[in-house]
Amino acid sequence: MGRRRGIQATLPVLLSDGVHGRGLTLERLAYLTSTAPAQLFGLFPRKGAIAVGADADFAIIDPAKQWTFQPQNLETRSGVSAYLGREFTGQVVRTIVRGKTVFADGKVIGTPGWGQFVRPGHHISTIMDMSHGH
Repeated sequence: MGRRRGIQATLPVLLSDGVHGRGLTLERLAYLTSTAPAQLFGLFPRKGAIAVGADADFAIIDPAKQWTFQPQNLETRSGVSAYLGREFTGQVVRTIVRGKTVFADGKVIGTPGWGQFVRPGHHISTIMDMSHGH
């Protein structure tokens, strides 16, 4: 973990500012963070869906949990986040990858090597063309 600075805070920010702050629905949040990226990168329906035959990757959240992002919460190599000290409402309490719990109770518990690289179905230039309406 840790190559994309700030990615760890994406879901807490969207829960706090989007769901609680602006009325974003949980269904729309799931679409924006899972289904849409999977479709964009040609990984859908293996990724981005909860369905028979899909990988069963998902996060379980406590939408009302209030917490403060502390240095010990970081799962990055850099140890840096613009969100350190920020209070959030909504927290991931469990993460399941291919049907197996890999994060629970604030700790990564997955077996090293459990993750898999899934080759995108679209080349990055195709994605860039799609984003510019070509």
